[in-house]
Amino acid sequence: MDRLVMALVTSALTACVYTPSSRVVVEKQNSVALAGYTGLPSQQVTIVARNNDTGQFVQVGAGVSAANEVTPGSGMYEWSANANVANAVYWAPSWLGAITEPGNSGGRLELRANVNGSALGTFTPEALQCALGELGMGASIYDAGLSCYDGREIVHYENTGLTQGADPNTWTTVSNGAGVGYDWEVFTYPSQGNDIYGIICRPTAAPPAGGFPLHVVNHGGTDGIFALDFVLWCEEFAQRGWVTAMSAYRGEAMFPDLFPDPSDPGEGLYKSDGVVEYCLGEVTDVMRMMEVIEANEANVNMDAALMTGLSHGGCITTRAVERGASVQAAVDLFGPSDWGKWFDDCGGCQGFKDELSGIIGDTPANEPQAYSWRSPGYHGEDSEGFAGDLAARTDVKLLIMHGTFDTLVPVDQSCELAYAAWGDIPGQFWFNAAGSPVGGGLNTCSQSAWNVGGVPALPFNAGWPEQRYLMIYDQLNHALTSFMNAHYNHFVDHLSFAP
Repeated sequence: MDRLVMALVTSALTACVYTPSSRVVVEKQNSVALAGYTGLPSQQVTIVARNNDTGQFVQVGAGVSAANEVTPGSGMYEWSANANVANAVYWAPSWLGAITEPGNSGGRLELRANVNGSALGTFTPEALQCALGELGMGASIYDAGLSCYDGREIVHYENTGLTQGADPNTWTTVSNGAGVGYDWEVFTYPSQGNDIYGIICRPTAAPPAGGFPLHVVNHGGTDGIFALDFVLWCEEFAQRGWVTAMSAYRGEAMFPDLFPDPSDPGEGLYKSDGVVEYCLGEVTDVMRMMEVIEANEANVNMDAALMTGLSHGGCITTRAVERGASVQAAVDLFGPSDWGKWFDDCGGCQGFKDELSGIIGDTPANEPQAYSWRSPGYHGEDSEGFAGDLAARTDVKLLIMHGTFDTLVPVDQSCELAYAAWGDIPGQFWFNAAGSPVGGGLNTCSQSAWNVGGVPALPFNAGWPEQRYLMIYDQLNHALTSFMNAHYNHFVDHLSFAP
């Protein structure tokens, strides 16, 4: 990296962090080296990290900028500092380790560098490319940095678990077979010390140049992958030219309806290790499966990857995108985005509420952070949080779909997620009746800038040119019904990933 690319970012900030990059996936580190520039000599730079138990920032390092300019006339004074982040609480709340044995779920490190109480500008890898492009067009270092910086905090995602190193990218075949135009394989793979069941369906046709596109499907509920899931998703998309994979996340079974456990009625014979966590360790399991597939499937094009999730799987999908999943497109079908609010609002969900509060050990009123850490729409008072992580994934084409008659996951969950991450983005929010959605429980949906006249008839003449879409369907419930499914398939086909 050309360190001079990272210039002073604003006259108000008069300082920046040029390394490390923000919003990248790393393994947990005890120390993080930071460096940057200030606009004045001999400035005190304070490094703070968020304590995920308290939500407060704590000083973890400090440095002083140089007395002399990095180059004469540049007006930039270099500084460096080390952040001591050995304490796991800077990566994840302490209660995570108690619920996810063995290992624990991925973490999120949030660092800020301050000068005189103001946060310094930071850069993602994409921002670096922006700055290089500006320099190539003749911009000054200062102006390149000013045009391209894209944050005021460094966020690192830790996806291997805070108590262990990375698992090997291996799998073990359990069973395999073939259908019309595809073959399938049930396998196990390691995720944070757990053996997780997965299934993959591959087209039997010759692969196109570059390989088949990948479709990761995240099932709903907490009981596992059923035979109908296989038919509707794994088989269907393999026959359409996709390598399709599904994970039976931790604590869940593969085909419990076909292979029940005779010694434990109601459970499946082939069950993943661990316990159900609700949109927490399950996210890690899905991301681990993608790593295993990339390492073992020669005919998969990882640059043409789609992730789809339904209900609980929709939450898992969005959290995976927020945690840096290597996908180019994603669809969240009526997934929860705020588990605390869902707990309060969902009147017919007592069984799920009992399961979730039992896993956490209490209700949202007493353990709000435990619910927030599972919520894609989470954002703090002084932080963009997970919603900011989603907003930063401008490289992913994302579609959110939800029905107004959904009583299991109220439609406000999707509207609030979109609004928290994107704000009002006119032209990308659709409702399938003229005007905007109205009615009880639609308060946040009604805030959004809706297209006038409802969703146009298929096919859309303009396709799906934007990167972000929220589609709300009047009088549809918690299911991928035919009208919604038609739009979903049109979106998928318009990606042009499949041959």
